Amino acid sequence: MEYKLESNTFSLVLNLDIFYSDNSTLKIILNSNGFCAQTFMRTDAKNFKTFISDIENLYNTLKGSAEITEPYGNQSIKFSADKTGHIFVSGHLSAISKGNFQSLEFKNSFDQTCLKSFVSSLKELKIGGKTVMIDKSKKYWTGDSADDISEYLRLYSEDDKIDVKPVICHSCGNDSFELRVDQNEDVIQVKCTNCGTKKILLDCDEFWEDAKPRLRKCSVCKSCKSYNVSVGFTRRENGSVKWVYIGNRCTNCGTLGSYLDWKINYEPTDEMEQNI
Repeated sequence: MEYKLESNTFSLVLNLDIFYSDNSTLKIILNSNGFCAQTFMRTDAKNFKTFISDIENLYNTLKGSAEITEPYGNQSIKFSADKTGHIFVSGHLSAISKGNFQSLEFKNSFDQTCLKSFVSSLKELKIGGKTVMIDKSKKYWTGDSADDISEYLRLYSEDDKIDVKPVICHSCGNDSFELRVDQNEDVIQVKCTNCGTKKILLDCDEFWEDAKPRLRKCSVCKSCKSYNVSVGFTRRENGSVKWVYIGNRCTNCGTLGSYLDWKINYEPTDEMEQNI
């Protein structure tokens, strides 16, 4: 995702190529009074989310500062303000190409109004949307919200085009469920934690009678039986479903996983897809 800030004498483009807890890459294009730099900066999810919160506060109150820094480097971009509505930006960027080291120290200022669209676009990342917030630093990956299941399934399935759809209770609109799963028969039933409505997903009705489903408890926090759930579909060239992936996220500790995935050997698959 690309985020742009522009004024008469300063422009900044941040392109978020990857966004994981331990390996986030920002592509940076900067122009300050005609001096230009294009480079990459390593950051992490916690650092970048703090920056988003800080720059939103800076825009709204003209107090404090907001800074992007490298955990193990000297590159940085810092924003501050005065009470009259002037925003000040400064920092250091560097790059090595073919053995040649280049660096740029910069300082500039612009009006507070130039931050408006920049902050608005960054806030979309802050609240989740479809942007990943996966923490890969531990043995079991975790996500900040149900939206992170989509990216988890993309990585798990190794299919960038996977079509992921959230499971939502049709009775009350809730998005957390108890799960009953039989991994031998590839069947799953969800039970809404709010209203108690039960639903057997996809084509699992056909095999439910012979199944022995078991109530699932998170194997990481050892206590939670509530999950956010999404279904991922990988497709054949004609658009029909080739493989189904069940993605789940513990609502207590955020652990991401996939209890089930199975191949679809029939067509058409439209009716099956709609049964979520």
